[in-house]
Amino acid sequence: MKKYLEYSDLQSNKFWYITQQNESLTIVFGKIGTKGQTQVKTFSSPADAEKEANKLIKSKIKKGYEEKAIPPTLEQSTCTEKTIIKMPDAPKPKYHPKPIPPKDVIDDGKEKPWFDLDEWADEGKPNPFDFEELRKVPPVQQLTKNINNPIKEGALTKTPQEQEFDNLKILLQNYIKQGEQFNIEATFEQLKALSPNDLKFQIFIREMLQLIFSKLMKNISPMHFDCITYLLKIRDPENKFVGIFAQGVMKYIYDHNKTHVESIHRLAEQYLTDYPIQMVDKIVNALQSIFDTNQAEDEKNIPANKFPENVCGFNITFDYKTLEIYALFNERNSKRYYSESINELEYNASIYGVEINNQYLVPLLTEKLQKMLDDVFFGDMTSKYFRISLCQPDNILIETPIEQTYRQTKILELESDLKYLEQSEEYHADLLTNTVEEYFAFNGIIDNYDTDRILALLKKYLYSGEKEAESKGRSLLDKYCDFDYNKWRLVDLQFEWENFAFKYADIHIQPLVDKGYEPAILQKHAWDKLGIIDSKSGKKDDPDNQSETERFYDTFTETDVFCETDTIIARAMPTDGKIYLRFKQESEQAYSDALDYLNNLMAKGYSNIFEGHWLHIYFVAKPEY
Repeated sequence: MKKYLEYSDLQSNKFWYITQQNESLTIVFGKIGTKGQTQVKTFSSPADAEKEANKLIKSKIKKGYEEKAIPPTLEQSTCTEKTIIKMPDAPKPKYHPKPIPPKDVIDDGKEKPWFDLDEWADEGKPNPFDFEELRKVPPVQQLTKNINNPIKEGALTKTPQEQEFDNLKILLQNYIKQGEQFNIEATFEQLKALSPNDLKFQIFIREMLQLIFSKLMKNISPMHFDCITYLLKIRDPENKFVGIFAQGVMKYIYDHNKTHVESIHRLAEQYLTDYPIQMVDKIVNALQSIFDTNQAEDEKNIPANKFPENVCGFNITFDYKTLEIYALFNERNSKRYYSESINELEYNASIYGVEINNQYLVPLLTEKLQKMLDDVFFGDMTSKYFRISLCQPDNILIETPIEQTYRQTKILELESDLKYLEQSEEYHADLLTNTVEEYFAFNGIIDNYDTDRILALLKKYLYSGEKEAESKGRSLLDKYCDFDYNKWRLVDLQFEWENFAFKYADIHIQPLVDKGYEPAILQKHAWDKLGIIDSKSGKKDDPDNQSETERFYDTFTETDVFCETDTIIARAMPTDGKIYLRFKQESEQAYSDALDYLNNLMAKGYSNIFEGHWLHIYFVAKPEY
């Protein structure tokens, strides 16, 4: 009898092949396309073998296996007893001496009624009762050096002039992306002189025009209008370019430059004079809508919801798609109260630099908002502290200051709490949270933040060794890092490194290095010298195991992780927190040996390294309890 079955789904693609010859069953299984693994089972009679074969076939079909034609290669590779040629015994490998288990618990290789060995092997896993696998010492793999800037193919063949040409292109691209002022004509003339030919120079001009007229432009400034004017002048007329999702003033220029002869600057002036007026009117109407909605009763005569008492102002933000207004709360939280779709040509403050916004939009909007404030439009909301900001909560357009006597009282209270937290040898996580949140609140109490002082306090809690204090310090560091982003972010990454998240820290420090932040550059250099950034070989795409494995090798010896007695055999693995424990027998001594092994392992911090562990227990002798 022969049966060949296959099973395929999104995760598996495997085969199972069974043949019967007299009292023997031969089972071959594994991934389709491989030779697979082979098992041979012997029974007391051919009838028993056939009965077992039918049982196994039904079990496989029930699990979703389907019968297929037997592949020729598999048919040829399955030998009968008559064709097996006796080969000389190969020399046996030398293993270190091992204790001989009691006679009644030697594994006979047969299926355990308390363990589905067939199913286990069918998944391609090794026999869990194979002691030799546990006796093997996993090789300590060498660390691979992290290379952040590999040399690109072909880079070594470039001439100095070609390399200078490439470097200048990158510099120009960064100037244009960031909206930085530079000598446009002189820089492009230098690039033209370095260019290997005119075609490459014209290609770069086209790429820069397409960049300017794309949605990638996030900091538009008057420099861009100068740049467009110059590039259109030196562009070959046959060198066509297209605008890709241009927004705001850039879309206006792109659309009109093809049909009007006016200069780029005149088109920009037309847009920046007309569209801010429309946007200011939309914002005023939106605020009116918010207050009408919150002050009017509904049709069931139920009073409208009033603004919460801790609302201290509004933040207005919009892009080329949506106008949104958020209520600001003292605790530096916010809630959206208004959203409206807008035309892509309407003024988009978020993509313009400070120079354009301050010249065209801010004066108009501030004047309107100040008039609303003077007319008591915002009601009791302005009785303590009130602000309206544009795009970012700290970009304040109008503001009602807090009453000075009350402010001084709150400053003294904050100072008292800060000193107590700084000097106390105990950790008060709730007081820390309340104090830091009050310190950075949207309430006008603190106008000049001492971020270094707060950061020092948070570091004290980060390295306290107490779980709640550490958690609160970490949460506050993340919440308020924008006040001094580079410095606070670096502290956060240093804490990650100290807690063995080497790969995470190394990856996320790179943006600080790219910005040129010197403390981050020095820290990155120090980490690189340690040479423990990358994972073990074969684990580069699994960041969860990178630092854990390194700690394992630094902490444990072979004597710590492997144990074999007359009653048990066990090994703790260097990855994933897996511990394999085999009971050769079930007895008080066996359980005592197992507990001694596990207690010693945990005392050295195995579970701490892997943030828990997986304990795999198997009984060679049938367990009774």
